[in-house]
Amino acid sequence: MVGDAGAATYKRVGVAAYEPALRWSVSDDTLATVFGAIEDVAVGSQGGVYLLDSQNCVVHRISAEGRVMVPLGRRGEGPGEMMHPVVLAIYPDGRCLVLQDFHERPVCFSADGNPCDAPDVSVLSSGFLMARYLRARIDADDQLLVAAIATRYPTGPDASARDMGVVARLSRFDHPLGGEAADLVSTGANHSTVALPPKNQRFVLTSWDVSPGGMLLYADPDGAYRVFIGPATGRAPLRPIALPVHDDDDEHLAQLKEKVGLAASASIVSRIIATNWVDDERFMVQPTAAASLPEDGLAGTWEVFRTDGTSLGRFEVRCDIDVSADITFVQRDALIVVKGGRSAVMARFRDSGLPLPPPDLDQELLEHIEVRRYDLFGGLR
Repeated sequence: MVGDAGAATYKRVGVAAYEPALRWSVSDDTLATVFGAIEDVAVGSQGGVYLLDSQNCVVHRISAEGRVMVPLGRRGEGPGEMMHPVVLAIYPDGRCLVLQDFHERPVCFSADGNPCDAPDVSVLSSGFLMARYLRARIDADDQLLVAAIATRYPTGPDASARDMGVVARLSRFDHPLGGEAADLVSTGANHSTVALPPKNQRFVLTSWDVSPGGMLLYADPDGAYRVFIGPATGRAPLRPIALPVHDDDDEHLAQLKEKVGLAASASIVSRIIATNWVDDERFMVQPTAAASLPEDGLAGTWEVFRTDGTSLGRFEVRCDIDVSADITFVQRDALIVVKGGRSAVMARFRDSGLPLPPPDLDQELLEHIEVRRYDLFGGLR
């Protein structure tokens, strides 16, 4: 079932209240879809939602019209099969790419759901004890950008455990089938555009995005309320953009420290939790100063900017969310809510140790699972 997005009230600092633009429920499903642990989500170019189920090793698909489609993949090690899926990315032509942990090969599906050639990203994990993929995006040239964090093997006759190190990198693969990669942001590659402080490596690798036109956006990890923007090719410098700080941000940061039990002298390194493009002309950031403890009905506070740094407003994004039961994801201009995804039903799936729900699963509880897509700031100018 699909409905028009509800009207939002835009103010300089205000509330944006939403109704879902897409809503799908298990009770509407004719394919008997079973949800496990949702690891990642993506939104296709036509507005459909893809959900990576790391427990059942499939990608659930829901069309922009709210129709459930046959899932992609299954558990296994053959073509179109996966064992440790963690990250999802969608090409403009509808291909679906899944990256896996533990040195497993990527899996790719064509728009019609058949296995197809996947890019080789092994250069990001080769020679490392463990590699964890954190985020993947496809740029305007259909090239793949991947953020990964890896633990290095100690080498040489005198090597010891003390020689183990961690390398974090945001890399671009210029060839459609992968192979060599160019580092755009890294903790050790001197040819990268930006050297990343080791203490902030995981943060910045989950706080970046690529616009439809191929521009890279990522948050400054060193305490300034600013972002960097530039071509995702890595062949040109990124441009820093200082964002206007609100008068009460420092006071809010102090309150946040108190809420989470940090000492007054403790440092909250970055002022930005997350970044996303709205389109080629606007982006949004989630300010650390506006962070709050989980609250029903609140999907977070975001500030929207033009690419010249002009603020279009800071907004509380409010919709039907139960923080004890629902899982939320933000990609580009869409908020995806899996209602019931964090519920006791899912806990029972995980506690069973089985790839499928236990046989005594309460079907009535399962029917409460819904997937909703909220379109956020596309209408804000």
